[in-house]
Amino acid sequence: MIFRFAKLCDIDRLSRLHFSVRHNYNFGIFNSLDYFFLKTYYNVLVKDVNSIIICGEHNSHGIIGFCSATLDVKKYNSNLKKNRLKLAFSAIPSILKNPRLLIDLISRLRSLNSNKATYITSEGARLEYWVWSKNFKNENFSLLMHESMLNVIRDLGKKKVSFEVDLNNKKVYKFHKLNGAIVKNHITLDDKRERVFMEYDFLSRKSKFKYNI
Repeated sequence: MIFRFAKLCDIDRLSRLHFSVRHNYNFGIFNSLDYFFLKTYYNVLVKDVNSIIICGEHNSHGIIGFCSATLDVKKYNSNLKKNRLKLAFSAIPSILKNPRLLIDLISRLRSLNSNKATYITSEGARLEYWVWSKNFKNENFSLLMHESMLNVIRDLGKKKVSFEVDLNNKKVYKFHKLNGAIVKNHITLDDKRERVFMEYDFLSRKSKFKYNI
């Protein structure tokens, strides 16, 4: 198993892998978007100098997992706005299958133009998706991949990285707490989900896990 940065030639695999596990995310807009959109989205991310995607590559099975993050949320949002027409067009097949998705997409687009969005981290470095193939049960490699992402963000000069966890995802929330993340805020979303804003502070982090990377 090796951990490496994603390349343009990985976009198809990243998209198919995310699509295969999308129902693990019981809520959220990405749960309803299909492969065609995901391929466009990851094409945008891989080309973005402020985005990072770390892949876990098996020597026999290729990429079986990945983590994504941005070094600057504001620049990430600006990049999505710059590519909004391309992303909107790629969402059409998903909208045709689920017309109500259009409302969520319009709401997400408006949030990119607003400084008042409070449901996700609004500035600084941010962790995004953490995807692992359901066909590979060795979670130790998945944890090592995630730690590799944290190391890259730290080595690029960031002192902190933020992210959000919905409390219905108890396993992930517990992991981040044990891994040295701290809770910064707690909100209730419009759909009644409980969400916490968390942060890894690399200067004061104390993890319960021992990594050998």
